[in-house]
Amino acid sequence: MYQFYISEKKDQVIGNVVKSEDIPAATQLFTPNWIVQYLVQNSIGRQWLQTYPDSPLKNSLPYYIGPGDQPSEVLAQLAASTPQSIEPESIKVLDPACGSGHILVEAYKILKVIYEERGYRSRDIPQLILKHNLFGLDIDDRAGQLAGFALMMLAREDDRRLFSRVADGQVTLNVLALQESRHLDVQSLWHQLNLTGDWHKGRSQGLFEDNQAELGSDTADNRYQLLKQIVEKFRDAKTFGSLIEVDASGAEALLSLHQQLEQLGRAGDVMQKPAAQRLLPYVHQAWVLAQRYDSVIANPPYMGSKGMNAQLKDFAKSSYPNSKSDLFAIFMERGFELLKPNGFNALVTMQSWMFLSSYESLRLKILTESSIECMAHMANMVMGIAFGTAATVCRKGGNPATKGAYCYIEYEDIGDNDRPVNFPPMNERNLKAAKHNEPSS
Repeated sequence: MYQFYISEKKDQVIGNVVKSEDIPAATQLFTPNWIVQYLVQNSIGRQWLQTYPDSPLKNSLPYYIGPGDQPSEVLAQLAASTPQSIEPESIKVLDPACGSGHILVEAYKILKVIYEERGYRSRDIPQLILKHNLFGLDIDDRAGQLAGFALMMLAREDDRRLFSRVADGQVTLNVLALQESRHLDVQSLWHQLNLTGDWHKGRSQGLFEDNQAELGSDTADNRYQLLKQIVEKFRDAKTFGSLIEVDASGAEALLSLHQQLEQLGRAGDVMQKPAAQRLLPYVHQAWVLAQRYDSVIANPPYMGSKGMNAQLKDFAKSSYPNSKSDLFAIFMERGFELLKPNGFNALVTMQSWMFLSSYESLRLKILTESSIECMAHMANMVMGIAFGTAATVCRKGGNPATKGAYCYIEYEDIGDNDRPVNFPPMNERNLKAAKHNEPSS
């Protein structure tokens, strides 16, 4: 439905240098469900099954590909890095270009099975997944709304009281459309928040002097400095989106500030309440980008350098020289930055990164700093587009000697029932046993 909604705008802007406000229409592409399942099952599912290899979860993952036989050094590294146990609430999943939420919906379904396996009460599972596990970002406001709506309705199906829990503040949705901050007056909003109590003491006159060194200990509050940094970082959020870097060391401070603003947004005074509500989305999106994740799963935007505006092109050259030729490749690199050690970077992208000389440095970086766990290489039209693509799952810091599982998927035109071929039918999806998916180097 959403792809239809943006189709007219996409036709208008495609092939041109794209303005910031037109990037969503130029880059969004619907991901077929089986590809989403392939990515999600071989990242979130893989994380769970490497700790619990006998888990019944495996029976719910038709696209999961087991690790197969591996060299001794790979097995030793896996044994050293695999945790003995995993608490479901600790699993963090990010889609940094979430569109209307297709990947997040599939992730929810797997996480639900994991929680059920560990004996959680059914009515508690939806709010736990929304609060602790799933995170999504997009630059398109409408996409963010649809992604949030899709997740909320899926959770509501499992918990009839979900909406009342949202109203009570028990449920937090971490799916956001990134917002630009250039219009915010931090000094005025900080004054209205009155977190230090200076306003009531009559000491606020010199609160925002340019020379911060002259401010007292109360007015030179770290939270004020943090808000200033946030506003500066997100000035061009609609252009750079999830490529904006937020220091991971500040995640706890951002969470604390977010909780304070939530409290003031509900129970603050006549000045605190609107100020907190206005700042809260910016602190929230900064916190999402400051965290590190077990899985980053995405169908990232596709845009070659010829379509980038000057601001985005300069950023690509300076920050991502190995992948500057296309946004999808930049997001491949960015995915690794957002991961915890041994986390999974699972993306469906154009195939060009595997072949073109302009991506040689990117290939070398991937092959030396991670392991390719599996890849489904797809011919033209498999995704409904006229170029080849690849769904690839990499482990950050994995052993380069890992034997990944690879398959090539062709397209068979059978009228209204178009489907990928060289892939087992739905009722026979034991990919580990399929010859074309045996692990290979």
